[in-house]
Amino acid sequence: MPDTETSDAYESNYVKYDAHFHPLGPKKPCVELMDAAKLGKVQVLSYSDFRTSEALEELETQFYEDVNDYPARMVYSSSFSLHGFEEPGYVQRTIAKLESDFERRGAVGVKVWKDLGMMLKDAQGRYVFCDDERFRPIFDYLADRNAVITMHLADPKAAWLPLDPKSPHYRYYSNHPEFHWCGRTDVPSHDELIARRDALVARYPYVRFVCCHLGSLEHDVDEVGAFLHRYPNAYVDTAARHNDFTLQDPAKVKAFFERYSHRILYGSDWELTPADFSADPAERAAFIAKRVNHFNGLLRYYEETLALSRDVLEHFYHRNAERILKHPRRYAENAQ
Repeated sequence: MPDTETSDAYESNYVKYDAHFHPLGPKKPCVELMDAAKLGKVQVLSYSDFRTSEALEELETQFYEDVNDYPARMVYSSSFSLHGFEEPGYVQRTIAKLESDFERRGAVGVKVWKDLGMMLKDAQGRYVFCDDERFRPIFDYLADRNAVITMHLADPKAAWLPLDPKSPHYRYYSNHPEFHWCGRTDVPSHDELIARRDALVARYPYVRFVCCHLGSLEHDVDEVGAFLHRYPNAYVDTAARHNDFTLQDPAKVKAFFERYSHRILYGSDWELTPADFSADPAERAAFIAKRVNHFNGLLRYYEETLALSRDVLEHFYHRNAERILKHPRRYAENAQ
């Protein structure tokens, strides 16, 4: 789990719906962990990671494995590859792939990752952004589908700042210099990526957009709140941004949760693979206990430090996700 480890002994008694969960392979071990952590439900979230169509299908097969065996515990969201986006037929192939995901896999939505904006370039060597006209037909299709669009389109602002050992993102950018863009003039700025994202959200005012990681504005909840105020169709999740909260004034963070209690989804960004779950029962139990202890230690911040009310916590922990993460129907079908 990305946020800093904690050894605090604490137990949260609330049931949670994790809207940002990445489990690969068989899901039975994940359900054991979910039960121990009081995760009533999770969204199994794919992401493109600049993979080819074939590599993405291989990954999504692992994400989707056994999801159908736990219909009350798991929903699935897919993604799409950016490779070949300038080739004839790309849009049609992508829409056909997504249509299959909705119909065959019961996907509730689609994840759009930062490879669109931070990695993809066109034939002229220019960065390509989410509001590019070449992707409009795909987003038009998703809008007609009434699909939830989950987006991670910009890194934290720390990516454009000097490395700071006090930053929650210091370790990531120390290990991923390719995404540490401080001082570079040949790459998009954080402000441009956010503006492009906002332009896409504004284009589709009736589409539900879940902007991951506090909408990539985690450095200041006032900025997150301003984004949510401007775009009533937008939501944010908290995946891997717990420590960004703890660096800010608790009173300000609490006010943010209270004002936007219907717009914030709980997310962990947990990544789990079959290798994480030992065949040895004692080792598997120890792994699960360690994860759950860490998980509960983080939740103490919301429940004790911020002392959020039961109503705010229940919307954050599960009600908001339950309300919006549902299998989409086209607007025309909804009108019938």
